[in-house]
Amino acid sequence: AAEVSAALQKASWSFLDYDDGVAEEPSLLFKSGVFAALLAHGVVPVLPAPCGALTIDGEKLDGLLTLSDFQSGAPPAETRAAHAAASRDWYDKHVSVRRHAGALSPIL
Repeated sequence: AAEVSAALQKASWSFLDYDDGVAEEPSLLFKSGVFAALLAHGVVPVLPAPCGALTIDGEKLDGLLTLSDFQSGAPPAETRAAHAAASRDWYDKHVSVRRHAGALSPIL
């Protein structure tokens, strides 16, 4: 796990090629451990095609990119940093292990 985390901390982008189901039902990405790891490490996910909005509690995840965003080259470093920060902040607020633990602790 530490080696994977170290590799992700060096990455800027990661291409995720899920089946067509994600285009129709983007919330399927929430079931992906890889997707969660990318967001938690500030790696910007790049999807093959646009998908619908990913929202939790009415807040949209900004920062997802598609291959078309790279047609004229990778977005500049400042853009990547902004996408990564927005994705990581959204993940921490809505999907992180801390949030799950907080939701489950009253039941246990």
